Amino acid sequence: MAVNLYGLSIAVNGASATAYYNVSLASAGKFVEGGVTIYPTATAATLVSIYSSSFAVNAPASSFGGGTTISTDASVVTGRVMVSPAINVDTVVTLYGTNEIGSFTLKAGQTSGNFEWNVSGHPALPPDGTEDFLGRTVPKLDP
Repeated sequence: MAVNLYGLSIAVNGASATAYYNVSLASAGKFVEGGVTIYPTATAATLVSIYSSSFAVNAPASSFGGGTTISTDASVVTGRVMVSPAINVDTVVTLYGTNEIGSFTLKAGQTSGNFEWNVSGHPALPPDGTEDFLGRTVPKLDP
């Protein structure tokens, strides 16, 4: 199978406490690039790390939206979402090709869950489409 690019987003709206969020891949593939917009921010509580197998955010009590691209030749994208400590709102992780492929919701109060999406038959992002995807999923804030 050819190597394809997909987009993965994470969204949290209205968390009332600082928490650490981690999305990791279990299937073949790697995170390539990404970003996060956190509002409001608290410098001491904010961290964003994107490694080949892990997309992590430490955010203050806030709302945030983030996105990363995944490069994979697998027909199924699987992984795990972790939030620590548990928060008062849902954490939503969504996978995209040219359109939404699937979504996983980690319910408020839960600390981990697994996702699995079959990408066969779903068009991937075009090679030059990653910037557009990140522009849509990582909101830009007005200063």
